[in-house]
Amino acid sequence: MKTSIVETGVVIEREGTTAKVLLGKGTSCRGCAMAKLGMCRPGGANMIFTVDNTLNAEVGDTVMLGLKREVHWKGYFIAFILPLLIFVVSSLSGYLISLYTGLRGIDVLSGFVGLALAIVFSLGRLRKMDSTERMHIKRIVRDVDGTEGVYQGAEGLDYLHGFQQKRS
Repeated sequence: MKTSIVETGVVIEREGTTAKVLLGKGTSCRGCAMAKLGMCRPGGANMIFTVDNTLNAEVGDTVMLGLKREVHWKGYFIAFILPLLIFVVSSLSGYLISLYTGLRGIDVLSGFVGLALAIVFSLGRLRKMDSTERMHIKRIVRDVDGTEGVYQGAEGLDYLHGFQQKRS
């Protein structure tokens, strides 16, 4: 299974074949448009993900997370290529209809209606992918005793302590 590395984090809880991994604001966040806009977490705070734990990582292990490349390609297609294709096809259809009917502007109208429908459809499919596809632990980087020292700083430790208190 080919994967692309997403980020490195620390396992904070293990539940059978899954694990909860604490991710700090890392390289993926710096390259993400949503993080730059502050849409995912205020100030790019740490996030907790539930991931597949096929390597049996233990609590405190630093792990690299991966996501199947097929998921990336499928997401790119749904987000970018599909709306563009539907826009072109609906514009051409509108152009042909305007040729036969003699009405002007149908191509523009049909193009933008097709694009709007494609965007709504794509957002729904991307939301569904987000809830069904799960990252997995690609590699255990190192074993550490607890998470102290890994996420230094007030924001990271407050986030971790809040999560631990909510669990208790």
